[in-house]
This record gives sequence, C-alpha cells and structure tokens, in this order.
Amino acid sequence: MLSFQTFDELAAYLLLYVARVDGQIHYLEEATLKELLGSLTQDDAKIQNAQSIFQANPNVKIEQLLSDHKALIQNEPQDRRQQLIEALFAVVNSDGRVQEEETGALRVIRVALTFNQ
Repeated sequence: MLSFQTFDELAAYLLLYVARVDGQIHYLEEATLKELLGSLTQDDAKIQNAQSIFQANPNVKIEQLLSDHKALIQNEPQDRRQQLIEALFAVVNSDGRVQEEETGALRVIRVALTFNQ
C-alpha cells in the first residue's frame, strides 16, 4: 500500500498519475505539470518523493489509493481540493488531446476529492 503523509504529497502523485495514465507524457503536459507542482507545494522533497513512489508503483489502482487516503483528503479544506481538481484538468488538457484513460481517472479523482467531506 502506498502511504502519503501530507495532502501535498498525494496531490503531486495524482498530478503525475493523470499525466501518465495514457501511457505517455506529452512535453506540454510535462511543462504544465512542473508549473503546477510548484504552485501546489514549494517543498521539492515532497515532489521528489511522489515521483519516486510513482516510478516504483506505476500500476496502482487509483480507487484504492484514494480510499486509503480518505482521512487525508477529508482533512484538507475544500478550496485546496478544488485547486487540485483544476490543476489535474489543466495537466490533462495541456496537450490538446484528452484520452479516455485520462477522462476516467479525472472522474474518479474528482468524485473522491469533492464528495469526501
């Protein structure tokens, strides 16, 4: 089981997840991802930790990950969760093509972030 200690770590992981869920990361997604990671957290160690975890666990079931971190999500203010949802959409839309895998992942994450109150 993956375990994140802070919402920022989880957010960084989710951004990486949606950028790569279609099997590739477009250079425009990568540029957007770097910009958004910096706006969500200024802690480079958290970003590096999320990247390491993602690389070591590329086939995580997103539903289970979100369920495992329900308390972490619930403790985060709604405006921060909304900021993450908007960032996820920005990453997915940055290359001008939204794949089916990306849409499915966004739907699952958005529901978890919106309704886990």
